[in-house]
Amino acid sequence: MKILDELRRRNVVRMAGLYLIGAWLVVQVAETLLPIFGTPAWVLKALVVLLALGFVPALVFSWLYELTPEGLKRDGEVTPAQSIASTTGRRMDRLIIAGLVAVVALFAADRFWVRGGKEIATAGTEGATGPTATAEAAAPPSNSSAPISAVPVPATAARKSIAVLAFSNLSEDAGNEHFADGISEELLNVLAKVPDLKVAARTSAFHFKGKDTPIPEVARQLGVAYVVEGSVRKAGDRVRITAQLISAADGFHLWSESFDRELKDVFALQDEIAGVIAEKLQLTLGTSARAATLVDPQAHGLLLEGRHYWTLRTRDGFNRAEAAYARALEIDPGFAQAHAAMAELWAIRGWYRLLDSEPDSDTDFAHARASAERAIALDPALAEPHAALGAVLFMQFRYAEADAEFRRAVELNPNYANAYNWHGLLLASSGDPEAALAALERARSLDPLSAVILNTLSLAQFEAGLAHESLATIERAKSLRGEVFLPNYYRSIRARLALGQIEAAVADARVITRERERSPRWAVDADAILALRRAGLDTEAQAHADWAQAHWPADSYHQGMILAALGRHAEAWPYLERMPPTQTRDLFYWTFWDGVRDTPEFVALIDKLGVAEEYRKAREAVARIGRRTSPPSTAPAAP
Repeated sequence: MKILDELRRRNVVRMAGLYLIGAWLVVQVAETLLPIFGTPAWVLKALVVLLALGFVPALVFSWLYELTPEGLKRDGEVTPAQSIASTTGRRMDRLIIAGLVAVVALFAADRFWVRGGKEIATAGTEGATGPTATAEAAAPPSNSSAPISAVPVPATAARKSIAVLAFSNLSEDAGNEHFADGISEELLNVLAKVPDLKVAARTSAFHFKGKDTPIPEVARQLGVAYVVEGSVRKAGDRVRITAQLISAADGFHLWSESFDRELKDVFALQDEIAGVIAEKLQLTLGTSARAATLVDPQAHGLLLEGRHYWTLRTRDGFNRAEAAYARALEIDPGFAQAHAAMAELWAIRGWYRLLDSEPDSDTDFAHARASAERAIALDPALAEPHAALGAVLFMQFRYAEADAEFRRAVELNPNYANAYNWHGLLLASSGDPEAALAALERARSLDPLSAVILNTLSLAQFEAGLAHESLATIERAKSLRGEVFLPNYYRSIRARLALGQIEAAVADARVITRERERSPRWAVDADAILALRRAGLDTEAQAHADWAQAHWPADSYHQGMILAALGRHAEAWPYLERMPPTQTRDLFYWTFWDGVRDTPEFVALIDKLGVAEEYRKAREAVARIGRRTSPPSTAPAAP
């Protein structure tokens, strides 16, 4: 007991308590303030480590030294008459009590504080109305050939517009990165259903992840007036989420708060955060916002993991996403969002397989339809399963039904950029290039940094005779991808040929001929052959044609495209009867087919594909637009 008495006399025990309380308070304050200044996640981790390392030295210091009226002295040099250890101890007791009061106050505020109804109004929010699809859509294309920026930034952002940036992962396990991303995406999805609020899509908002881009610049590129950022700390079955709402105009933090919850309550927490943000922007969540839902934490984590892999749009990404969603549904068979995610995965993977003449696309479409119908039965308010159904129906030439599903998807979620993107593809294939361009401009306004959407928009611009704009858009798409994506290169080939940039078109064609092991390829080989032939490189063009004919299945539509690119139309017709829906638009718009449009074989092809009415409407639109001469193309759009 003598050692314990000595520890008390030297205030070592009090120092331990005071240090732990002080360190805890420092961490809580830092966890709230550091994200506001965009501090990297490692700073908070380093602070915690330093505080932990300082604990033992603080106790040793308290054992060795005593505070006297003359200053610090070694304990052995202080006589009992000089010692004021008892007075120092009482002061430390008061500090400990004050610290405990602060701890209790912070805990109570974090858990039970009821936010007041005071609304924060700024000049950027007063009297504003939200954007509509009509306002955001582009006007019918003009015949001007002046180049424009591929991703124009609005001079003034819509006043009721917001972007949710990827939340920082402050968990000790780096594997929780996808969980932090998923929390951000879920919050984005809830806000997307707020009436009159424009929400930047995930692809564009997450483009800035890990970058030190200033908030005003982020908002400028995304065309929004407000930005939400924050952090996620997951430990066991609990999660702490810190979120801040920032005005892009002046960088002012309108609101910041931390939330501690159990993982099973994470959906309810996301709704709560979205409700606060809507309140600060003088909006209401409305009836379309998701009701608070209890969900199995493990199933929810697998959903977030699957979404992460799905966005990669690679073969491996599709497979890993499918495995994650399947495990989520094993845990919770009634998880509507997992069924919806699985429907989108199967629908788009089916597109990719069909365009690359791979087997099992019909199986994917059947699975997608079943999952979409199950998701709608479980939660009729979800937009994603309707978009997935639209994608499947489109690829089955059931255009009217597909159109209805896409329109239902954007009715449920007006900020769903993917639905506008896929609908734009359908509209072009239905013979309405002007409506297609408007839908895709709307998709770009919601997701301006999506390489997939820019790829599709580039095609629509080119079909409207906007070669300069098409080239600028596809070059921007290339810059946003970290690796070669071959479907981008046939876009630039067409635009460059239209603009007389023959050497540059050949350079793009040689990327295609060189990257023979890369997928997806779709029909890019035919465009490469056309560019080489246009430059007089017939031997090089024939060499690649020989490789491509051996590469693709003998009965695939690719064989017809390659033969047509070589000028051998008579041999191409039987293969072209197997064109998928996204490919038929080539027959509608490209001047490459002008020399054979009036032949019996071409007319018969249109009839056999079942698109005679769509073709008639498209040709009327072409005459109405008065489009410029375009180079040939034979590649589909990027879903």
